[in-house]
Amino acid sequence: GMIYTIGPYLLPELVRQSMALTPQMPLMLQENFTTRLLEMLRAGEIDCAIMAEPFPDSGMASAALYNEPFWAAVPADHPLAARARIDTEDLRREHMLVPALSVPPAVLLAHEAGDATDMQPVRTTPASPHSDAPFVHYIPFSGEAPSRRVVLVWRRSFTRYEAIAALRNAVHACALPGVERLNA
Repeated sequence: GMIYTIGPYLLPELVRQSMALTPQMPLMLQENFTTRLLEMLRAGEIDCAIMAEPFPDSGMASAALYNEPFWAAVPADHPLAARARIDTEDLRREHMLVPALSVPPAVLLAHEAGDATDMQPVRTTPASPHSDAPFVHYIPFSGEAPSRRVVLVWRRSFTRYEAIAALRNAVHACALPGVERLNA
C-alpha cells in the first residue's frame, strides 16, 4: 500500500526497481489514505504500506525510509513567485492548501481562501520540485525546511522479513532527488 501523496512520484520507479531487484516477488499495489491502509494492514489485506509519520497506530512495526522536504508551490502571478527562497514566516499571512496530490510535498498558496480552482493547475504540473510549470513556481524554504518522514509499515506478526527488506531496498534504489535517505 501507499498513500496518495507519495504514489505519483515514487510508484513508477519503485515498480521498476522491485522488478529488477526481486523479479520473483509478486507486487500488488494499493493506493489509499493512511487510515484505510492501516485498516487493510490490520485485516491482512495488504502486507505493508509506505506512508508518512505520524500515523494513528502504534501497533505496527515500521522502518524509516527517508525525510522529504516541503516546497512552496505558488501561482506564477503570486507575489512570492519571484523569490529564490521562502521563509516559513512568509506563509503566516497566506491562505494555504496542504498537501498537493500529484506533486512532491508542497505548501500550496491560493489567491483566496476556499478557492478550489487554484488546486486544479497544481494537479497537472510535473512531479519534480526542480521544474516550474508556466502557472506554478516551486520555491525551496530557507533554513530548515518543513518536512515529513516517509516510513515502511507492516504488522508485527508479519514474518516474511525478506519481503520487507526487498521492498525497502527497492525504495532506496529509487532516484528521489532532494530527500534525505535514512538507514535506521
